[in-house]
Amino acid sequence: MKCCSMALVGGWLVVTLSYATEPVSDMPDDPVAYVTTTYDGETDLDLDGMAGSGGRVRFWESEAYVSAPLATNAEWVVALGGSLSWTRLEFENLPEIGDSLDLYGIGVPLDLLHTGIERWTLWAQVMPAAMSDFRHVTADDYRVLASGLALYQYSPRLQVAAGAAYNREFGRDLLYPVGGVQWDPGARLRVSLMIPRPAITYLATDRLLLFAEARPAGSMWNIHVPGEDADSDLKLETWRLGAGAEYRLAGACWISLAAGADIMRHYELHSGDDPILDADAEDTWFARLGFAVR
Repeated sequence: MKCCSMALVGGWLVVTLSYATEPVSDMPDDPVAYVTTTYDGETDLDLDGMAGSGGRVRFWESEAYVSAPLATNAEWVVALGGSLSWTRLEFENLPEIGDSLDLYGIGVPLDLLHTGIERWTLWAQVMPAAMSDFRHVTADDYRVLASGLALYQYSPRLQVAAGAAYNREFGRDLLYPVGGVQWDPGARLRVSLMIPRPAITYLATDRLLLFAEARPAGSMWNIHVPGEDADSDLKLETWRLGAGAEYRLAGACWISLAAGADIMRHYELHSGDDPILDADAEDTWFARLGFAVR
C-alpha cells in the first residue's frame, strides 16, 4: 500500500535510530505528516499479443500520511496514524477495462517502539488497511499489514538493522526481509543502504536538503470489472529511481520536488484464471511534489 510506505519502513526507521543514540547528525527530523502527488509520463503497454494491441496508460497518485504519539515514557513510544492514497489510471485501447480506474487506499498504522535495551531499538507496526476501487466492497478489500525492525547502534555514526515486512509494495501480498546499514560519514551526509529503499541524503544548508533514492512503488487493489461476476486483483509492480530536493518554508514545514525514472512497471489483472490484462509498460519519467511537517 503506497499511502503508508514511509510508515512501514522508511520514515519510522530514522525516528527509531534517533531514539537509539545521542544525535551526531544535523539532519532534520523525519516527517510526522506529509502530502504528495506524483505523475508518471504516458507510456505504451506491451500486451504480448492480447486484444487491444497498442494500449497506452497514464498514471497519477496522491498520498497523505500523519502520525502522532499516544503514549511515551523513558523506554516506550506508542503512536497512532492515518494514511490515504488515490491512484488514477487512464487507458487507451483497452476496452476490457474501460477508460479509467480510480483506486484508493486507507490505513491506520499503530507503531510500538522500545528503547530500553542498551544499543538496541525495537520497532513494530500493525496496520489494518483497505485497498480497492470501492465499487463493490467485500472482505477481499481488507488486509492487515505488518512490519518490524531490530536496530543496533554499532557506533555513534553507524547503525545496522534487520527485520521483515508484510505489505504490497512489490505488487502482491508479500513477506520479505528489510534492513541494512545506515552510515553518517558527516553531520550533513547520510548513506542509507537499507533494503528495499537505499538512499543518499545531503543537507546542503539549514534550509535545503538534497537526496537520491530507489524504491519499490507497486501495490495491489481489489476491483470490480464491469461485466465480470467476481472481483479481481489489479497488481502493479514498478520501481522508481529518482533525485530531488526539499526546502524549509518556515518552522517545521518543508516543500519537496523529485523526479526520475519509473522502470520495470508491470500490470496484471485476472478474472479467475483468465487474463484481462497482463502487460509491461515502457520505462518512463515521473515527477513528484510534496509538503511535509518535520
